[in-house]
Amino acid sequence: MNPEQEHARAAAGLICLLGAVAALGNRLANAARAAAWTEVADLERERAALLGRVFAAPIPAPLTALVANTVRDALDVNRDVLACATAARDGLRGQVLDSRRGQRAKLAYVAA
Repeated sequence: MNPEQEHARAAAGLICLLGAVAALGNRLANAARAAAWTEVADLERERAALLGRVFAAPIPAPLTALVANTVRDALDVNRDVLACATAARDGLRGQVLDSRRGQRAKLAYVAA
């Protein structure tokens, strides 16, 4: 295989990796919206591994914009996941506070 063919093959492989990163990002965002946190953690590990492979070798100049857009999209997904996690945390906090109020009311009733 000549050097030009090797570069083309490497570029094609990188494009496939970027597509997989984008697809995992979509799945990750959907899992976060569904509050499937175990799946979110698994998908995030998988996506991080793929991103590591993207940057394991120099990025060919013609693909830098595509890589930049993919990374930008991944950061957008991270913000979406964080927003979903924050909302879930806040909802749980409310449930815990309600539970504590209920326990205090029960204790007050029993003590009376």
